[in-house]
Amino acid sequence: MLDSFYCICSVAIKGFVTQTTARKIISCLPMSPSSAKLKLYCEPGAESLFKDAVQQNSKRPTAVKINELQRPNVLVPQPLKDYNLASSQYTKLTSDSLEELELSDEFNLEELNTVATKLSSYLIEAIIQFDEQWVFITEYEMYIRNRSQVDDCAQESWWLMYPGELEAYLVKKNEKGNTWFEISLFYDRIEFLVTGGLRGSYSGGNVIPFLGSAQKFMDPLSIRTNTRTTNILVREEGAAITRTTRRLRQYKKMAANKKWLFHSSRFVRKGFFMTVPLEVHLNFVKINMTSVASYLLAKIVEKISEKADAEYTLKLLVDRNIFNRDKQDRSLTTFKKDCPQINLTANQQSIVKCFIYLAEGKMNELTADDILSVYKGTLASFCKNEDEKKLLLFIAPQIQLSNDTDDYIEGLL
Repeated sequence: MLDSFYCICSVAIKGFVTQTTARKIISCLPMSPSSAKLKLYCEPGAESLFKDAVQQNSKRPTAVKINELQRPNVLVPQPLKDYNLASSQYTKLTSDSLEELELSDEFNLEELNTVATKLSSYLIEAIIQFDEQWVFITEYEMYIRNRSQVDDCAQESWWLMYPGELEAYLVKKNEKGNTWFEISLFYDRIEFLVTGGLRGSYSGGNVIPFLGSAQKFMDPLSIRTNTRTTNILVREEGAAITRTTRRLRQYKKMAANKKWLFHSSRFVRKGFFMTVPLEVHLNFVKINMTSVASYLLAKIVEKISEKADAEYTLKLLVDRNIFNRDKQDRSLTTFKKDCPQINLTANQQSIVKCFIYLAEGKMNELTADDILSVYKGTLASFCKNEDEKKLLLFIAPQIQLSNDTDDYIEGLL
């Protein structure tokens, strides 16, 4: 008979593990005495893996906790440090950091913008950890959930209530036979849809840049519909922010003019940012029909149109040979008279129609379909093509193309 025995009460696991490794570790731990609770400490990126393994393989009550003794900066992915992309010290975001940022029940735009600005100092250039996968955020769009009087551009969303801590989700989407993922963070009524950044795996050295919210090639996480984490690393010193309007499908909505797309200013200077339809006419020197469409949409969203705006748009159309340059009379009246004789494409017809309504002060009579056709006709494809160019330009000088990156770019083209 044994006079004494030893009971393992706590175990610390260092480093990042796979799902299989987590199960093997749990299966090797002693399951007796079953009355003694076991505490397992692990890295933030491995927390959900060990919780799943405990649920499936352990008969002993086991609490899985994050090892707070680990230095936070150790968890910054090595490639981000190697390429000087994560340029600051990082720490794990805690719920205590956000206590003063809760929205009141009847919040107004001023309160919302104050909270959004403070949150952006945490979220821009933050690192989300999904088990072995990491995501480095360089930009995101903000949406206000289920409050259409504040943000009618946001879709109704009831699958998740309004969390009191910052939660990140990798959400699987399906539409018309296509499957993709979106990365969103949620806090209170606010959703932060990640639209640009870098991603990779802790078990590999590849870095994949992305622009746009649709993500592909997220294995091995693709087996789940929704993957949740609260493991978010933030800069100890906030990053500089640049704000623009969002990339939307419909620009007739009330909140389409809100500058709720938050970019890292550092990456904007690098030329790595999502192309925004309402900003095209400001950022591109070359005048073309895309610039005209962008300018018109911007005026529609601003809901302000003056005589000078119509004159400027008419000049743009003249410069694009839509109007007969030889005519001395380049007035709106002459332009309307000559339009039936001008051979316009369907996309050009949509742009010209919006211009005429704007010039005649009938902007409010434009339908949602009229405005959508201006965006889809020229701007949608232009913005996508520009994003593809930016991805290639960003990769070339900094990151050696990996096979995964090649596949990702090929999937975009």
